[in-house]
Formats: sequence, C-alpha cells, structure tokens
Amino acid sequence: MLAPDDIALLLKREGSEGYPGEASDSEAAVQRRTQLLAPVLAACQVAWDSSLSVIDLLAEKIGDGSRDVAWRVPFGESGILEFFIRFVALDGISPTLHLHALRIVGNSCADTDVNRGRVVEGNHLVAIVHRLQDESLIPFTVPVLYNILVDYEPAQIAASKALLNQQLITLLQSPNLTNYTPFVTYFCKILFLLSGHESEAAVAHPNTVPILLRLAFQPPFSSDVDDFVSLASSAAAYLAGANFQESMVQGDDFGFLLNAYRHSLTAFDIAQIDDSDSADALKQLRSALLSSLSDISANDSFPVRHPLGSPVPETLLQWLQVPNNALISAACLALGNISRSDETSLALVQTHRAHEPLIALLSDPEIGDPQVLHAALSFLKNLAIPAPNKELLSGLLDSSCIPRIFTLDTLPQVQFSAISLTRLLLVNCVPNVKLVCARLSSDTFSPAHDRSTVHAMTTLFTRSDAEPTKLEAARSVAVEKWPILRSEAWFVLALMSRSKDGAGLLLSLSFRDRVTGALYKAILGTEEGADDVVTEESQAERLPAPEETLFPTGGGVELEPQQVDPKQKDQMERIDRENCVVMCKEMLRSLGHEFPELRQSKWEELVKEGTALLIKGKGGQ
Repeated sequence: MLAPDDIALLLKREGSEGYPGEASDSEAAVQRRTQLLAPVLAACQVAWDSSLSVIDLLAEKIGDGSRDVAWRVPFGESGILEFFIRFVALDGISPTLHLHALRIVGNSCADTDVNRGRVVEGNHLVAIVHRLQDESLIPFTVPVLYNILVDYEPAQIAASKALLNQQLITLLQSPNLTNYTPFVTYFCKILFLLSGHESEAAVAHPNTVPILLRLAFQPPFSSDVDDFVSLASSAAAYLAGANFQESMVQGDDFGFLLNAYRHSLTAFDIAQIDDSDSADALKQLRSALLSSLSDISANDSFPVRHPLGSPVPETLLQWLQVPNNALISAACLALGNISRSDETSLALVQTHRAHEPLIALLSDPEIGDPQVLHAALSFLKNLAIPAPNKELLSGLLDSSCIPRIFTLDTLPQVQFSAISLTRLLLVNCVPNVKLVCARLSSDTFSPAHDRSTVHAMTTLFTRSDAEPTKLEAARSVAVEKWPILRSEAWFVLALMSRSKDGAGLLLSLSFRDRVTGALYKAILGTEEGADDVVTEESQAERLPAPEETLFPTGGGVELEPQQVDPKQKDQMERIDRENCVVMCKEMLRSLGHEFPELRQSKWEELVKEGTALLIKGKGGQ
C-alpha cells in the first residue's frame, strides 16, 4: 500500500510541475495520470476498510495535490472524487477527514464541468448543503459549493432544490456570524447564482431580501464596499421576482430598500474606489436597486399600503430636498408611480408642496444632469393633470424654469418632457395661457420686451430635429403622422380667426407655402391650386365683399368651429374641412381689405367649394 509521503511525491512529480508546457487536459495526459492514480485509490480503500487512522493523512496529501489543475479530471476519471465525496455525507468520522474530503471535492470541481456533473448526477449536493450545519466546516463547505455552482446551471438548479438558500439565510442570522464573516461574500455570490432560476422563488426563505438588506446596513459590512455590494446585490437579484416584490409591498421592509439605495450613494464615492471591478459593481448595484424601487412603487397596491403621510412617502418627499441628484431622481420616480390618481396628485401639490423643490431644481442653471431633469419633469407631468393643480404649478412657466430647459438642445428627451409638461399646464387653464403669452420684460428697452414664453416654444419648434418635440411645441397643421393632433390645430385656428388679432396672425402665416398647401388639402382633399395663391399676381378685379358672395342664397349652412372626437375618426375629414372653411370665411370678413386681390378671389373660391362639399356631405348623411 502506498504511504502518504509516496502519494504526495507521485502527485508532485506527475503533476504540472513535472511536465511544464504540457496541455494537462489532453487525452494522453489525462489517461496517463488516471492510470497512476489506481494504486492511490487502492491505498485509500484499504485504509478505510481497515479503519486505519492513516486515512486522514492520505486525504490530506490528496487534498494538497488536488490544488494542481492537472489532477482535476483524472481524480474524477479514476474514482478518487467519488471515493471521498461519500465521506461528506457521513457523520461520526473525524473532522479532519470531513475537511480534506471537502477540499478534494471543491478543488476537483473548480472550472471542471465533468466533475461537477458527477456531483449532481450522484445527488451529492444534498449532503454538501447539509454539511453547512457544521459551522466549524463553513470556511471549507461554502467555497466548495461555490466551485461546484459557478458557471454550471445544472448544479445551481440542484442546489436550489436542495434548499441551499434557506441554509445560507439561516446562517446569516446566526449569533455566531462573526466566526465566518470573511465568507459572507461567498454566501452572497452563491445566493446571486441561485436567484436567477425560476424554481428558487418557491423554495427560498421568504425573508431573504430584508435579511440581506438589514445585514448590509450593519457593521462591519456597511463600511466595506465589497461586502455591502455583495449583500445588497443579492437582495436586488431576488427582488426581480414578483413574489418578493409583492412581499416587499405588503410588508414593512420597503424602508430597508430605501436605506440601501441611499447608503450606496452616500457612503461610497466611486471616484475614490481604486479597484475598477468594485467600482463597476457599485454602479450596477445602484442601477439594480433603483430598478427595484421603480418596480415595487409601481405596484397597484403600493399607494394603499404606503399612503401619503406614512414613513415611506415622507422619506421620498425628504429626498426631493437633498443636494443629491440620484436621490431626487429616485424620489421623483417612486412618487410619480404613486401619483397616478388625481386624489394623490392633488395632495402632493396642495398639501405636501412636492412641486416647490422641483421648481427650484429646474430653475437652477447649474443643473444639467439629464437623469434628474427627466425624472423631475416626468413626475411633474403627473401632478399637472388634475385641473386644480395647474395654476398652482404656474411657477414652472417662469422664464427661468421650464423655458430654460427648452434651450438644452443636447438633451432632446428632456426637451420633449419639458414641452409636454408645458402643454399639460396650458390645457383648460386660462391664467397659465396668459402667463406664457405675457411679455418677459415690462422694460420697453429690454430685448425681452418683445418676447414671451410662446416665442421660446416656437423657437424650439424651429430648432428641434425631434418630430415629437416639434409636435408638442407647435401642434403643426402640416403634421401628417398624427391626424388627431392636426385636427385639434385646425379647431384652435378656427377659434382664433374670430378675433381680429388672431385673424391677422393667421393672415401672415397664410403666405407660407406649407400652410396654404395644408389648408387646400384639408378643404378640397388636394393641394392643387395652392401654388397659384402663394404666387402674387398684379392687378385683378376685386370681387364683392365676402358676406355678399359666399352664400348668395341667404340660406346655405351655418358653420361653427367643431372639435373632433378622437373616437369618431371617420368624421375627422369633414370636421377639418368645416373648421378650415370657418377660418377662411372669418379672415375674409374681418381682413378682406388687406388681402392681395388674387389671393382674395382664390380664397373666396376655396370657401365656396368647401361649403359645397360640406352641403353635399350633409345631404348624404
């Protein structure tokens, strides 16, 4: 029988050290070493069968040799792995034999799927997981489990079914945790691997997330970036599951998530972290926690379980006032999710004054972070929907606030959010409309005297390359992509034409080719003839005044501006035609004397043809 020293010498001589440059995984190398291990296995079998204490020393020498990558596959092929893995399940043997058996298993499985497969197929993971109950062996059992599970899904699934999560979470709550604190990061790595499998949700400890988050916030883990990130990242991984999210909503543990996110932002400065992997892991953690915060706060039950005035919303409202853009963004995201009802939005503005710190934020010329700007604007859009809130939010329309955002051409998504919010603030709110139309300065010598917020909006329309932004800025009558918005624009223009000032503005716009073409198309269904209107010709006889010629019978149809119903798309073309005819008729009536002669005659003809089409359409109904 080979002695322990003989085995140690053989493993060293025939291992990587004895064959420098050899490919240890080549078929010839594996076969040669597998054959050399036959007497080693025989010696171990004799020692065990004879109850010789030398088995412990044999296991130690083989455990030392197992660190050499050259012996990993041969250990599996020769039966060495199978021989020693059975000791893991045995009780009543020496701790030394347990320890070295674990070493042999762990080293043999490192980066070696063929041996990992042997462990899984032999159903040995159950025994290894069970061995976690022996806390003295945790420094060996936990790394062994990690070596078997990492990058090998069959082992991860088997470990999940073996309730590995519950064993690890129980240990993390143990009063003896300080005895194996250095291995907590391994715990977390294993939990992270388990969390990605569907089977895990049904068998994991129900308090996995709060236990991990609570531990992450405690010393010594809270002060070490790697420990904190490991614990919090594992929690975030489990929070991707719907059942854990629901548990977080219904329980009292959401505060732990808020604490973890705040700690990740305020306790560690990425710029001061030397290790690039640690810095990247912290960035990923922040993103994962924010995603969890967003998903959970979007749950329909969240506002019911955490109503305004309760600790969670109060914490979020406090975050709006801290000098930390990431916390403000997170608060806007979560509060935006819970402000989807008018009741909550009204309370956030009228009682909690949530908009005030955001007005200050948007007005700060030093703030250019797209994430916080977009988050603030998105939240404010929810707050701007209830009619009673609109005038209370009028501070957003100050030239230093939202109009400042219009100038940020490098942030098109932020511009879009800003112009969308502006539109919401103007809908059915006359005071806000007056505000955006008011001169920016009462000083007649100031360049701002002749400008208003409306000018900023139209300028944005001219500058922007983003069609949605241009659309929100101008509700352009030439837009073909969204017919309902074009119809709304014709309705507004028809209303404008009834005032002399409005008609004058429309007259100046009518000299533009695109506007005239769109007008002809809306009334006649084609742009044919529009070019003749735009081209100015010399002398032509004036036709009689429009009121004498448009409806010579005195009967005809009475036309009024019509607002289109989005649900009646088939009526949009008729309503567009009627609104455009009304607009042309009103402009001719109030400003006919200012029209060039040819233009006047063409428009009168356009009104006649449009009216005839309307009469024909009504007759066919």
